[in-house]
Amino acid sequence: MSAPAAPIDPRLQLLQPEVQQAMLQQQENAGEPTDVPPPEHTAIDAEPREPLIASVPKVPVPGKEKAKPQAKPTQGELITKQVQSNYNRLVNYLKKAEGTAQAQAQMGFFKGGRFRIYDDVGEPAIGYGHRLLPGEERAYKNGITEEEATRILMTDIKKAEVLSEKHFGKKGWAALDPHRKEMALDFMYNLGPGSFAKFKSFSRSLRMGDLKGIRAKYKRHYSPEPGAPKVPLKPRNDLFYKTFIMPLETQEVIPYDPSRRAKNEE
Repeated sequence: MSAPAAPIDPRLQLLQPEVQQAMLQQQENAGEPTDVPPPEHTAIDAEPREPLIASVPKVPVPGKEKAKPQAKPTQGELITKQVQSNYNRLVNYLKKAEGTAQAQAQMGFFKGGRFRIYDDVGEPAIGYGHRLLPGEERAYKNGITEEEATRILMTDIKKAEVLSEKHFGKKGWAALDPHRKEMALDFMYNLGPGSFAKFKSFSRSLRMGDLKGIRAKYKRHYSPEPGAPKVPLKPRNDLFYKTFIMPLETQEVIPYDPSRRAKNEE
């Protein structure tokens, strides 16, 4: 009975058949397996192995990102924000009183999505009643957008606020509540300081919070043509009454500082 064949070294299976045979013969002669180094290039090592753990992208840590510098608001943006915050009711009122885009489109002053220059009692104006300054007629010859008209309106209200503070005095202006300030600003915006100075009784009533006096003296008039008799500015007067006076009809006196005294009484 022949001795059982020696087990074949698995590494030998990777070699050529004739080499395997020679190695097996050597093992049989020696009686023990021979260490055979694996070949340098085998099918097993033909391709590189994939890493067991894929690389993980870096996740930014909250709070450590570099903050992008924010652009500083322009002077116009600051004015718009302030006016809208303090006088939002006045802004909406003036747009209606001077003519919205829809209203001016019916009169031919709003075309192609832009406000056009029009005649305002002998003076060139554009947008929401903005009287053109020197050089603006050429700058606005192609019209302005609604956004531009609103920005100009905000700037004009801010100018009217400065003039109103001079009209009432710094302390007198500070003593007015927001409602009376808006009434004064409409007059200053619409008339200018010279004509507003003629409304002494109205100004005195605003200072004193006298609703009866305000009701009696709020109406404005205008001359359709130079030298023509003055007629009531009815649409604006009616809108002024509805916006500013009607909400106060339930009380005869607007809250005010009694230490303030009216000046320049008639």
